[in-house]
Amino acid sequence: MLNKLTRGEVIAENQNKRAIRQKAYNALPENREKRSNNNKARRLAILRHGAAAVAGKDVDHVDGNPLNNRAANLRILSRKVNRGRNNN
Repeated sequence: MLNKLTRGEVIAENQNKRAIRQKAYNALPENREKRSNNNKARRLAILRHGAAAVAGKDVDHVDGNPLNNRAANLRILSRKVNRGRNNN
């Protein structure tokens, strides 16, 4: 007889599989570099504009290149506006 999983057990199993895939994705060198540069951009924006101005918002790369962290290429946008753009 097969063991039937409850709905909660199925959800937990799927979440575990997703966590394993996400950990492997985050470990890839190119993804680590992207994340590192995005964090650097956020730190630069905080230094330039202050933590209060950046809180709850995204730091956008105007040209869409996350490796370009020049001050002229960074701007602060609401999450809704930034994530609705097609250049990222």
